[in-house]
Amino acid sequence: MRVDALASVSLSAGVVGTAFAASMIDMFATGGRRYTDGRMVASRLGADPQNLTLPDGQQGKSASAPGAELLAAHRASEAPSVTVTTGVAPTSRVVRSLAPLAGERVLRGLQRLTQ
Repeated sequence: MRVDALASVSLSAGVVGTAFAASMIDMFATGGRRYTDGRMVASRLGADPQNLTLPDGQQGKSASAPGAELLAAHRASEAPSVTVTTGVAPTSRVVRSLAPLAGERVLRGLQRLTQ
């Protein structure tokens, strides 16, 4: 089963909230998740990129990222294999390959600051 979450996201210019920033850094560092054969397993952030045609004919892109939709889809469907993609995940090959490194560097820097 695959769920494509394509919410409209808009951020005003300015400072991002602490919880949102922490979630984004964690996502870049730890990657995504999926269910395979009934077990939650790690997957690369931005894996399984999709080019989608929306009902109004517009084109959209999505790729895998961690999110609550994964657990909800797995519980509701009881499907053994579930993948969730989102429109806010990186779909560029370059960004997908650099994201884990960038996230780890930021996490290490934050850990040094808090020690």
